[in-house]
Amino acid sequence: MYKYLPHIVTLLMSVFGATAQVFFKKAMPLKFNPIDLITNYWLVSGFVLYGIAFVGYLLVLKYAPVSELYPIIACSYIFVMILASIMLGESVTIKNFIGAIVIVIGVWLIGG
Repeated sequence: MYKYLPHIVTLLMSVFGATAQVFFKKAMPLKFNPIDLITNYWLVSGFVLYGIAFVGYLLVLKYAPVSELYPIIACSYIFVMILASIMLGESVTIKNFIGAIVIVIGVWLIGG
């Protein structure tokens, strides 16, 4: 179990990064006003999640090869697709679904 802990943490950091992306999308109003962005809950939350993901990923690099961990970050594409569908109402097509399967297979093949 502990052998795969860095991989699990990297996957979790990928979820945090993907969530941050969706938060950034929600943060952007139709009319851009820099003053409003400072107090924008979605934007601040996105930055916090990105920070957590960055620090978490740096920490796990001590415990596993980067060649195993970095491909896991590709899963963030899948998490963004799922979260954008749930939080933003974006549609997921069969093409997206097939692409997600290909990403998972690729991560498995590359990451070992």
